[in-house]
Amino acid sequence: MHREAGRLGKYEILDNIGRGAFATVFRALDTTLDREVALKILHPQLLTDPTFIERFKREARALAKLTHSHIVTVFEIGEAAGRVYIAMELARGPDLGKAIQKVGRFSWEQTLSVLRPMCEALDHAHGRDVVHRDLKPSNVLLDEERGALLTDFGFARLMGESSVSLSLSGGILGTPAYIAPEVWELDAAGPTADVY
Repeated sequence: MHREAGRLGKYEILDNIGRGAFATVFRALDTTLDREVALKILHPQLLTDPTFIERFKREARALAKLTHSHIVTVFEIGEAAGRVYIAMELARGPDLGKAIQKVGRFSWEQTLSVLRPMCEALDHAHGRDVVHRDLKPSNVLLDEERGALLTDFGFARLMGESSVSLSLSGGILGTPAYIAPEVWELDAAGPTADVY
């Protein structure tokens, strides 16, 4: 990543905490407000494609519409040093996928401690016409204080948009193991696909 002295704009980069298909997430310090954030930076090779940049910005706008105790809060979207980023709340704890790998099978109480807040978060998102479209264990963060938090609305769509769920390459959006049957069969994703 191109940055000077471990910085990107007003953010001091502290640690790399994750990498996905479209972006890398860093733990960073907002030097203006003196708080740690999760800084999601679009991969440089995608900066030449306005469609990817718009998808990235759409994620920030979709998340910004949602104010809920179990949804990660977006602080800002911005550009610095030729890079596009989203600054958001930093969760203190693993994602659900890593927690399951470490612990193995969850107890009924542990399962409910994740399912209840995720159902509340999805209900909130759907009530504001936002469909996540990529709900999976790695997109559920287990914060030490706040519990389960829903994140990564990279494939989200507003329900007023077309319901077609094709990627830019023409394939179906999402993670295959977690895609609802109606997405595979009808190429459409609504609130019920998130619940699936």
